Amino acid sequence: DGQMTNCTACHGQSEPFLTVSAFQHDTRFPLVGVHGEQQCRGCHHTATPTSVEALHTRPDPTQLGVRTCSACHGSPHPETMIQRAALQGGVAESESCGLCHRDSHRDGFLVLDEAANRRLHAASGFPLAKPHSGVECQKCHLGIGTRAPVEPVATRHAARFPGRDAQQCAACHADPHGGQFSERGRSDCRRCHDAHRFAPAVFDLGAHARTAFPLTGAHQAVGCRSCHHTVRPGAKVGESIRTFKGTPKACAGCHVDVHDGAFDRKGRPVRVGDRTGCARCHGTASFRIESREFDHARWTGYALRGKHGSATCAQCHPKSAPSHGGTRRFARASSKCAACHADPHAGQFQRQGRTDCARCHDDSKSFAQTTFDHGRDSRFALDRDHMGLACAKCHKTYQKPGQKPVVRYRPLGRTCADCHGWDRPPNEVRKSRASGGKR
Repeated sequence: DGQMTNCTACHGQSEPFLTVSAFQHDTRFPLVGVHGEQQCRGCHHTATPTSVEALHTRPDPTQLGVRTCSACHGSPHPETMIQRAALQGGVAESESCGLCHRDSHRDGFLVLDEAANRRLHAASGFPLAKPHSGVECQKCHLGIGTRAPVEPVATRHAARFPGRDAQQCAACHADPHGGQFSERGRSDCRRCHDAHRFAPAVFDLGAHARTAFPLTGAHQAVGCRSCHHTVRPGAKVGESIRTFKGTPKACAGCHVDVHDGAFDRKGRPVRVGDRTGCARCHGTASFRIESREFDHARWTGYALRGKHGSATCAQCHPKSAPSHGGTRRFARASSKCAACHADPHAGQFQRQGRTDCARCHDDSKSFAQTTFDHGRDSRFALDRDHMGLACAKCHKTYQKPGQKPVVRYRPLGRTCADCHGWDRPPNEVRKSRASGGKR
């Protein structure tokens, strides 16, 4: 029937039957290396097209065609990797093993061809771009390049080539942020870092604007560590992790309150418009207060009019002593003129120890412009002859020993003799009270 029936063609007659001493395997598939160590049924499995029994159905068992690796061996690689490697190497998928592995007939199949490693690495789905292109294979694939250990091939392959996701840095690298940016157990380092270099980060102002704290004004020029200065111990001994997530947004989280709580006292506005805290008066462009940012009347009950409106804060609110921190003093300042201004009249208008400048002066006008009415505010109404005189004609400058010169307004005599005829010292004017009283 045309089937093979000559037993001696394979088994011979001089050796035991199962040694198959007469069969010349090298005719089509030389048995070298690990293949020469196998039993026949190790490759010719029962009930398969290549079984020993099936060979009897062949007119010539040496004409079985070319045997590829995949005909006997399964591949631990994903199908996509085999397809990419074959396409890049210009071979059939069934013949792609040789692109990375040494000659299968010699020892060291699991020792990869180093020349092929980098060239075909992209087929695995992980292109070796910088800085990975300069890393030794053993750094990522432990045990590669050494003789295969005794564990099963599948176990060895899974350990050496775990199929890492190129986008998951944590597969190889420890998370320097301690999981602060993990979402559902995974961190996407590329949101803040370049794949080619970890530092400097590519987390720019636009990225920061998507957080709960957009950077504006002077904050844009500040280094990351100036705000993210808090560190906590890491998992390893001596390791520290810088805190990014959960950094306080309030100014007090980074800045000392130079006002020592003066603006958080009871009765002060908690909110000004939509702003709270330091933002009630200050912006991020500069700590200096812009006039539009601060409503003096609302905060203090003292509206700034006239010259007061153009004065700087420091002119009225000087720094405290160094022993008290040297900060600006914004306690409840006195609204009395004498608290800031020297009395140019040397106390002549004091009443019960107090001087009310507003009786003659309006803070919305120049100090030289007075609201003083001689007929209303004194006991010497100006008649026709006196009304045309300059004030200095009657109110002379005098100087007490050790004091600055001052214009005398009161007390003055009201009789003609008090002003006309001669000038007398102030003590002598007082003596005239008996003859006319004072003004």
